[in-house]
Amino acid sequence: MLSFRKHIHALLVVALATGLLFSCKKDSSSDGNGNGNGNGNGNGNGTPLTEEQKSQDTLWHIFKDTYLWTADVPDSATVKPLSYSSFGDLFNKLITYKKKANGANFDHYSFLDNGTVTGEIGAGRLGDFGFDVNYWDIDSLYVLYCYPGSPAYAQGVRRGDLITAVNGSTNISYDNPPYGNSANIRNLINALNAASSSFTFKKLDGTSKTLTITSAQYSLNPILKDSIYTINGRKIGYFAFNTFVELSVIQSKIDAVFDKFVAANITDLVVDFRYNGGGAVNTSEYLANLMAPVSVGTNATIMNKTKVNNVISSNQMSRFSAIKKLRGSNNVQYSLQDIFYSYVQYSDTYFEKKKTLNLQNISFITTRNTASASELVINDLKPFFNARLTLVGDSTYGKPVGFIGIPMNKYYMYAISLQTLNSANQGDYFDGMAPTTPAYDVYRYDFGNTREHSIYYALRSIGVPAADIQANWARSAAPMPINLQRQMPKYAGKEMKNFKGSIYNAQDLLKQ
Repeated sequence: MLSFRKHIHALLVVALATGLLFSCKKDSSSDGNGNGNGNGNGNGNGTPLTEEQKSQDTLWHIFKDTYLWTADVPDSATVKPLSYSSFGDLFNKLITYKKKANGANFDHYSFLDNGTVTGEIGAGRLGDFGFDVNYWDIDSLYVLYCYPGSPAYAQGVRRGDLITAVNGSTNISYDNPPYGNSANIRNLINALNAASSSFTFKKLDGTSKTLTITSAQYSLNPILKDSIYTINGRKIGYFAFNTFVELSVIQSKIDAVFDKFVAANITDLVVDFRYNGGGAVNTSEYLANLMAPVSVGTNATIMNKTKVNNVISSNQMSRFSAIKKLRGSNNVQYSLQDIFYSYVQYSDTYFEKKKTLNLQNISFITTRNTASASELVINDLKPFFNARLTLVGDSTYGKPVGFIGIPMNKYYMYAISLQTLNSANQGDYFDGMAPTTPAYDVYRYDFGNTREHSIYYALRSIGVPAADIQANWARSAAPMPINLQRQMPKYAGKEMKNFKGSIYNAQDLLKQ
């Protein structure tokens, strides 16, 4: 079985990186159990199925086979999958059947991807300006982060830059209801998604510069900052990580950071996940192996356990999942049934300690944008640090579940299929993980700056005295020089832009 996992290791990596689409070829619809009810050429009344209907039929069966909450989805006679006008409409209906106690939809995780997320995570490529923004208050629009190597970064854009004009207009105040008619917000979103736009940035030193930035493809480097603080003789590492790109793409950069931490003999670590919406699970597990105590060893201590639905656990998936195949880099094809059933055969993932860090304390900076694979790292490490692991900032998003991107129609279907528990069987944080110490995300200061509110209190949470932190500042100052008692409007689109989820792929099957 080990060799099977090695082949599977590359299977979905190829599918994610190349954007290959596969479809189950058939001519008739079925009854929900894989049994055709037509005449072999149509839908039962002599009318041939359209290509869209064929893809909807495939979607129905594979969704029912793999969806974690499949028991909540009615049978095909109730859903009538061929009655929907499009593949997307059917998918959007299927994810509404799982409900909360109050009747609201439970599944706000599953989605269809046109290749954007798949390319970002699998290939580590993006095609945009390279920065994101948010409002601090009604009249203050700041750069949240800027990816190294992006078009904006090359022109000097950095976190903490205040935007004072967009395409020449200074009318950029937050104006979603009840503050206005959303005209400014629409203009801002259009500018951020255009091929080229002009922005005026005001730096912390008071200087301003107007830049015309053109969207372009670039290699995604999610490491926004790394630092080593020496505070009263104590070595503390800092690491801002923004998305879980596929491990094969980002491992060398991660290793370079942690090699510096090892060489400096850091005893404590601050991990900045404040905008990390998730991504590749094999990368999250690699980070957990770097940060875990030496005592976890290799293949001796459980990191996490995977739960699937009863259709998968009983190996009773339909013929659609049996014939739906993906090709690996070894040119061998594996069925979805084989891929998902391997999570039953090898449900436990064991630590494989990487490098020699043996941290005394670890603090994670989190916000409501901290989701999925980033939450997975935190949850996996909790039983091994207990009170020595702290969360600073805001509650996390709340996503202890994951999915595999399945190419279908013109999309990749990301439907929740797996739930992960840590070694202490903890993993029901659907409402998010609450912070140990609440703190603000202060956009004015760059990543790594100990004056920034969340970083300041992350250091405090691991026992660094305030006086020792402030002694490193060029001048004595409170950690927050701007008004914390501000109105904090929500910028629609911020959360969804960064949300990726826990994306499992064939690499994650290599568990033994």
